[in-house]
Amino acid sequence: MRVRIADVDVTSYTDGGEPLTAAELGMNATLESVVPVSYEKYYLFWYDFANAKLKIGDPTTGAEVAATTDGGVVRILAIGQ
Repeated sequence: MRVRIADVDVTSYTDGGEPLTAAELGMNATLESVVPVSYEKYYLFWYDFANAKLKIGDPTTGAEVAATTDGGVVRILAIGQ
């Protein structure tokens, strides 16, 4: 297992989630866990393992934010192989 801490800057959110793969985080194969540990703006962050995407939600409604939203920088802790 490998552990990576990475800052992901989401300046213009992609509809359906920001692509974020194991390879982009320096892993060889898969991500087992992706945990947001700090963020610049007040949003919800979660990882969609099925589609390898970081998603951002509105903290009030829980709904995914609109495309082109500036999500700011989120620091994530990623565990994988």
